[in-house]
Amino acid sequence: MFPDHTALLGTDWYVARRISIAPPDATHALGEALRTDAVEPATGSVVSIREVRHTRPGEARGFSGRLRLGPLAPAMPVEVEIEPWSRSESVLGIRPMRRVPIFHPDRYFDRALVLLADLETCVRDRVSVVAELPEVRRAS
Repeated sequence: MFPDHTALLGTDWYVARRISIAPPDATHALGEALRTDAVEPATGSVVSIREVRHTRPGEARGFSGRLRLGPLAPAMPVEVEIEPWSRSESVLGIRPMRRVPIFHPDRYFDRALVLLADLETCVRDRVSVVAELPEVRRAS
């Protein structure tokens, strides 16, 4: 009858969230959050960070870590990244680094969406107000 739904999804379970923060500001804010170890507490310890990918000093393009899927389920290795969407928007994305979970894939999607929402808040809290100064100069 119908094919298995996991075959339709493929092996790349990329989950993304577009945020209204310019890419340079987003990578700087993520770098600041990772530098001060603020990501894990801000996300409710849903993720543990292993390795950070820097674009330049003080800025982070993303990180790899382990996403906790539940109290009894093993943590899944994932990559989290910030990508440019436009000049004024970025994309936060997460994908598994290994095979996707066979049992309870809904846990992965639920936790990934929660992680991205919490990470957006964490990044947004660290975006500096200085980014608005060029608009003020242009208006004067």
